[in-house]
Amino acid sequence: MAVPFGTGVTANTFYNAAQQLTVSTNAPGGYSVKVEENDQMGKEGKVCTGATAGEADNCIKDTTCDGGTCSQTTSGEWVTATNNGLGYSLSNVSGTDASFLYNESARSFSTKQFADQEVPETKQNVMSNAGVVNGSSACVLYRMSVSGTQPAGYYYNKV
Repeated sequence: MAVPFGTGVTANTFYNAAQQLTVSTNAPGGYSVKVEENDQMGKEGKVCTGATAGEADNCIKDTTCDGGTCSQTTSGEWVTATNNGLGYSLSNVSGTDASFLYNESARSFSTKQFADQEVPETKQNVMSNAGVVNGSSACVLYRMSVSGTQPAGYYYNKV
């Protein structure tokens, strides 16, 4: 399933997209949903070698949030669009199974990076429950911002 941010992107502006995940299971041990990306977003899907590959490499790097406070394991506030990159947050729709929330710790938009297979980094839990659930649902909130010097092109990766 594609999650497009659109075309004609304006520099230093947040672009948001969402995808709803719904889980039902009768497994007595519950479930866990983990997430990772195959790589950072590369122009025409090119490989972005290393965790810090950026626009000079034709890549959209993973966000470090505001003040370099977030990673794939630690969330941080990301409300300044000039802090460019790609990240995600979560919101419960039904149930309370999301691993963190966009408004946790009194934040406006709490964000994490996707774990990057290319680096490699460890898959991260986005939803889980230790018991039986029927229709537990959360939204993955994708957020992206690029600078005015980001080379034009079609950027993508796989999550």
